[in-house]
Amino acid sequence: MSGGQSGTFLYKNKVVILMGETSGSQSEYVIMSLRNGENVAVMGESSIGADGDAISLPLPGGNKIYFTSLGIYTKEGGQTQRVGLTPDIYIKKTVEGIKEGRDEYIEEAIKYILGEK
Repeated sequence: MSGGQSGTFLYKNKVVILMGETSGSQSEYVIMSLRNGENVAVMGESSIGADGDAISLPLPGGNKIYFTSLGIYTKEGGQTQRVGLTPDIYIKKTVEGIKEGRDEYIEEAIKYILGEK
């Protein structure tokens, strides 16, 4: 522990957040928050861009439409809805890796943490 009697802990090593093309909604909020830390890298593919508060509007005949009612932006002011978040380090899964049962996201994250990338 660092920080003495206060009980605080300061983690100083690299942190990798894995994000894929199905990352959306709450996970996008979490990624936006955590990526602000020191030594944090987001790796993977762009997220889906489905963050924001969903509202339903009832229509005649028992139908409904859904839409978002909040604008969600990165700390730089960039749009996230319908665009998604961009990783710091892009990783694309390959057909070969999938056939071999490998997790290329984890493999690349380990290389990054160990300083091999």
